[in-house]
Amino acid sequence: MKLIGLNITKSFGSSKILEDVSLQINSGGIFGLLGRNGCGKSTLLKILFGSLKADSGSLYLNQEVYEPYRNFKQQKVAYLAQDGMYPRQLKVKDLIPMVSPDGEAQDRIFYTPGIHELTKKWVGSLSEGQRTYLGVVLSCYMPHPVLLLDEPFSMTDPKTIEQIKVLLEETTKQKAVLITDHYYHDVMELCSEIRVLQHGKLHEIKQEDDLKRLGYIR
Repeated sequence: MKLIGLNITKSFGSSKILEDVSLQINSGGIFGLLGRNGCGKSTLLKILFGSLKADSGSLYLNQEVYEPYRNFKQQKVAYLAQDGMYPRQLKVKDLIPMVSPDGEAQDRIFYTPGIHELTKKWVGSLSEGQRTYLGVVLSCYMPHPVLLLDEPFSMTDPKTIEQIKVLLEETTKQKAVLITDHYYHDVMELCSEIRVLQHGKLHEIKQEDDLKRLGYIR
């Protein structure tokens, strides 16, 4: 699976957030997107998902034109927002079949490390870290061939971060995966391709010195 975005531009008023941004997300490796708060990472993810319209640019999925506004019906791209997206008035055991109707996938979700002990709890009663982890697990087992995760390591402990890494490495064998996060060490360890979004443009990152050169870290 391959999702390509070409020359994506987006402005809010007189502020240009994305300026001719191009990227390619392939299955078999994880694309990491770094950037400071407010730089446009979430804006880019929403455009790829289809909940926000770009001012200009083209999107292709496996070399065919991808029209994000049809994504909700076609189920091509899954997106887990940083602030979560699942109803908090449900118990986890009732949420799982709603997200993944496939029986085999449901079993795999139930027996993913750390999930079984949450199944009798209300989604709203979970800690932020538990909700983040639950959201990542559910997203990985959705049928969509492309997965976008906005800060999947946020508010989670080191053990859970390692569990997420293992799950994403397995997931990318079948899906194209993009993640954003501020834990740049974990992003650099996990991702095969990394970009920093800065002043509306993407910059390639090969090593930590590149982050220093761009002023992302000191």
